[in-house]
Amino acid sequence: MIKAIILASFLLVNGVGSGPSDEMFSTLKDADSAQDAAQPEADILASWAVSGSGTIDLLIERAGMAEQAGEFDLARAFYDRIVLIEPDYVEGWYRRAVIFLQQENIPEALQDLNETLTREPRHFPAWTRLGSLLETLGSRTEALDAYNTALDIHPHLAPAKRAVARLAAETKGQSL
Repeated sequence: MIKAIILASFLLVNGVGSGPSDEMFSTLKDADSAQDAAQPEADILASWAVSGSGTIDLLIERAGMAEQAGEFDLARAFYDRIVLIEPDYVEGWYRRAVIFLQQENIPEALQDLNETLTREPRHFPAWTRLGSLLETLGSRTEALDAYNTALDIHPHLAPAKRAVARLAAETKGQSL
C-alpha cells in the first residue's frame, strides 16, 4: 500500500504520463537481488503504463481485451490508433510490436521495437524482445548485444540472463 502511494505521489509530482524517473532506474540497477529488484521493476512498468489520456487508456484496455480473446488484428487496430493519437506514448509502440511478433510480422515488429527504444532507450522488455527476435533470425551477436543492454539496465532480468547464458554456452569455442 505504501509503495502504491509513493508511486501515486511520483505521478502527481512529475505529471501523469511522464514515465519512470532516473532514480527508479538507479534503484533497479543497484538492487542486490532479483527479489530486491522486483519492486523497482514493477514501479517502472507501472509508470510506463500511465498514458495521461482517458482516450488512450480506453484504447489500451480494449486492445488488451482483444489480445486476451486472441483477436490480434483487432488489438493491432487499437494499437494503430494509440500510436497515431499519441506517438510519444512508448507502451503503444511496444505493445503493438508484441502483436506484430505474435502475427509473425517481423519487419513491423522490428520497426516498432526500434520506435520504442528510440523513445525510451531504457525499455528493458523491448531490449529483451529484440534480443529474442534477433536470435530467432540467426543474428546471435546482435541478440547477445540486445540482451546485454537489457541487463545493463536491469541486471536481474531473468529472461535476459538465461538468454545470455544460453548463447554463451552455444558459442563456447566459437567466435560470434
